Amino acid sequence: MITLSAAIVSIISSLLICGSIIGLVFTFGYPKIIRKAPLVILDKLHQKRKSVPFLYYLFGLGGFFIVFASILVGKVEELNGELIFSECGKMCGIVYGVLLFVGILRYTKLFPEISKMRVEHSITDTDAETLFHTFNTYIGETVAEHIAFVFLSAMIFCISMSAIISGCVVSWIGYSGIIIAIGLMIGNLEFLGLKKVFVINRIFSSLGGIWLFIFGVGLMI
Repeated sequence: MITLSAAIVSIISSLLICGSIIGLVFTFGYPKIIRKAPLVILDKLHQKRKSVPFLYYLFGLGGFFIVFASILVGKVEELNGELIFSECGKMCGIVYGVLLFVGILRYTKLFPEISKMRVEHSITDTDAETLFHTFNTYIGETVAEHIAFVFLSAMIFCISMSAIISGCVVSWIGYSGIIIAIGLMIGNLEFLGLKKVFVINRIFSSLGGIWLFIFGVGLMI
């Protein structure tokens, strides 16, 4: 029962994240749009105000489900005899899920409100740009991206190591998870000024969502 629950919740979180990303690619120009100038992003956000905030909320819900997925997966791995990496993976997954949910919703509430105020001329373009840049630099690039991706990398690495040791899924899923975790850490160096690794960051973060789906399926096999 625990194994099935872990599989189902993992798959749900993966579908929410991957589904919302696909939606954002076609409606919002994600991921390139998020590194555009603030006013460009706000204009696009206002144009797509009926769909993009909703898609970002689904993205955030993926983080919500990851909290429970990591707890359940950790329990499965513990029952299969691995106690150290499973516990670390669980804790990192909880932190990542919360940070993702908290940070990603800036595109559901805060930024749409700023774009609306700008269109209604209750704030100037300069004020809108300053507000967006300030909140996005900390809540977005620092918390929801850099710090969250550090914990995501650690979560995938620890769960993968535990899976290899415990044998709860076929070994190639565990080894592929380790590769994805390393790729995420490399891509995360963008925060330290290596702008060219942004593409690596987005590729491996997307692969992380796909890997979670495969892991969930692997638990049911």
